[in-house]
Amino acid sequence: MAVIKHLVEAVDHRDRAGHAVERSQRYWLLSRLFSEVPSIERLAEALAAVDELLAGKSSRPAEIAVLRRELAAAILDPQGAAVAFTRYLTLIPKGGDESFPFESYFREGTLPGEATRQVEDFMLCAGYEDLAIDVASVDHLAAELRLMAFLCHAEHVAWQGDDRQRAVVSLTRQQNFLREHLNAWAPEYCLALAGHAAHGYIQAIARLTAQTVRDDVTALAAVCVAVDADVAPASPANAAAQ
Repeated sequence: MAVIKHLVEAVDHRDRAGHAVERSQRYWLLSRLFSEVPSIERLAEALAAVDELLAGKSSRPAEIAVLRRELAAAILDPQGAAVAFTRYLTLIPKGGDESFPFESYFREGTLPGEATRQVEDFMLCAGYEDLAIDVASVDHLAAELRLMAFLCHAEHVAWQGDDRQRAVVSLTRQQNFLREHLNAWAPEYCLALAGHAAHGYIQAIARLTAQTVRDDVTALAAVCVAVDADVAPASPANAAAQ
């Protein structure tokens, strides 16, 4: 029975590693799309990453397919995509109630703000203090998406090494960051952005990001329940059978 239990755990760890790497890849792609001005080369790289997601067992395939369509269209007009990126995703004056893609600005109306300090502290404690050196602020949406990509990758590496303790540390960090920061503002910001934007490329990025973050809260909760069940006390009948 011990051998069978070990084999089952090994399969579970491989499945969880695969799930974590898919989530990491998606967060990484979205982070790049929010931080890099579109060019033919960058759009082609993003298109290849999207195709890789579609070839796997990725959630939200219909929405990812919409992003693929808009990426393909943007490759034909990279200047139009770059103008839209600059219009909606950089620090230039916005119209009406549009926001900048920073947590502190969206939640507090200021930049930097308390959220900036909190995210900076979170990155430092998690060992990723240099993660956002190429973006305007640590609480920029691209930086927060990138942090999730790194945390998911750390979970992936832990499951691959059958290191449950390290995996749980990463899962806990992911849940905390989603609850305290990313999910607290990004979906609302992205849905508003999709409504304001007049370019399909920006709309597709924004909608997929909102859906990804919201879906991940649910998916991560399910993973944590399953991981907790791994160490749940066995019933007397099951203990006797083992």
